[in-house]
Amino acid sequence: EVRLGRRQDLSVGDWLLFHLGSDADAIRMVADEQLGSPAIRKTAKLWQSVLRGFRDRSGLTDRQVWNRLKDGGCDHHLLTVRNWLSDEDMIAPRDAHDHELEIIANVTRDGELRDRMIECDAAIREVWGAHLTASHHLAVKVVERVARSLSQRAVTSDTGLLEIDPSVVVARLDEIEPGT
Repeated sequence: EVRLGRRQDLSVGDWLLFHLGSDADAIRMVADEQLGSPAIRKTAKLWQSVLRGFRDRSGLTDRQVWNRLKDGGCDHHLLTVRNWLSDEDMIAPRDAHDHELEIIANVTRDGELRDRMIECDAAIREVWGAHLTASHHLAVKVVERVARSLSQRAVTSDTGLLEIDPSVVVARLDEIEPGT
């Protein structure tokens, strides 16, 4: 299984997948190739742009935004809303299509989000689908490459990295520095 994880969830022995020469993660890189147009991701992230704009224009703190969302029917924790506001890699709230987009549109009173809610929801589903497909695609490539290397008893490289594509490598986490 290839999944996007957080730094604090890493353990010694985990395998990490890297996209070389870019700040983008490997799953996103493959997903973006599959999506074709950056406009799809931009449409999917309209909710986030609206929420950030609402916070900034209104001079609100993240806690104040959370309180307004809570008053509007949002049942997520403050840390979740902070993550929505700060995480550039966030595609959408987990329950975006159920009710979160509507709550954000109502609380922010944003006409564009209201008018494009169905389009935004469809783009979110498309981006999520592309990430799922990309994750599966990369997992298959990793398993094939590892199996081939093990069957050949080959040393992967001088650096200990296993090349999956010319721009994608896998490395095993040997140690974690305390306090990071």
